[in-house]
Amino acid sequence: MGNPAYADCFIYTACGNFIATSKVSLATRSSYFHQIFIQEHNKGKVNVFMFEFSHELVQLALDVTFGSEVNVTVKQSGRLKFLLNKLKIKFEAKTTTAAVQQVERPYSILGQEEERAKLQEEQRAKERAKVEEEEQAKVEEEERVKVEEERLRVEEERAKNKQEQQEILEEERARIEEELAKNEQQAEVEQEKPPHSDHSKSSLLNWTETTSDIDLENICHIRITGESGEKYMCQKCKATFNYFRIAQKHWHREHKDFTKFRTLLIDTEFERKILEARCEEISKYIVVKKPMNDANLSTELRRMHEKVFEIMEKFDQVKRVDLDGAPTLIRKKHSMLKILDDIGGKIDSAIDMLESQ
Repeated sequence: MGNPAYADCFIYTACGNFIATSKVSLATRSSYFHQIFIQEHNKGKVNVFMFEFSHELVQLALDVTFGSEVNVTVKQSGRLKFLLNKLKIKFEAKTTTAAVQQVERPYSILGQEEERAKLQEEQRAKERAKVEEEEQAKVEEEERVKVEEERLRVEEERAKNKQEQQEILEEERARIEEELAKNEQQAEVEQEKPPHSDHSKSSLLNWTETTSDIDLENICHIRITGESGEKYMCQKCKATFNYFRIAQKHWHREHKDFTKFRTLLIDTEFERKILEARCEEISKYIVVKKPMNDANLSTELRRMHEKVFEIMEKFDQVKRVDLDGAPTLIRKKHSMLKILDDIGGKIDSAIDMLESQ
């Protein structure tokens, strides 16, 4: 003990001094040192810090550890006993007459030393706890800042995506309006022309198609009789036609107003894209995050479901007679009802997945 060249344990004392010794020698005599040396990170040379004890006191404790007999004053004995007990070293204390007289003084030096050491240990424990609390608070603050930054980033990204989606939907709405107008014009052009045949025979055939005045009222025409036979006159523009079907086409092409249904179709396409995109987003969220008892998400899905069937009811209120003369709009109506029914099914599936979590 004492030669650093052969030592593998260095005990640092107050004022930075150290004592070089052997791990094996200490471990066989002290369970305190044994517990330190068996730790994985203490396989090589080990530094043990005892800054609260003087170099002289630690040296005395090591002398006792290795079986030497030491003489100390009463003042030193208290600190030495405390240190030996801490290191779990067995020792035998002998008190001389002079020491007894010293012990009988009004204030026990031994008690003071032990109390002081105890207070120092408690102070160090408090300081360590304070440092740990500060580190924990720092970690929590950093985590909170990260969460807040992530929340702001997600909100910003959502706002950006919403704006882009709005622009795309507006472009799509304009395109649909243009397409509907084009299809209507094409459908009107492609309708078959009235057959050229004997006037009296054709007049008779078309007369039988007009079963009552209600048919004429529906197209806002009246029958007139002239030298050349029966004709149909438009009450809006006073145009006349020899055939009922031509008069009917004239009414559909020139006067019948499909604006209300076209507006419903355009608005529904706009709503459809929003509902479909949101339903897909929620379904992916449920699959990945597996939320439990998310009342807000459940409420949103049910409101989306109600919205789909509210739109479908508006389409059901549009009768076929309201779309006579517009075959393209009739096809659009049936197609949109099928799409809305599919979206309703997807929303039902999302609700089932959410409730099964």
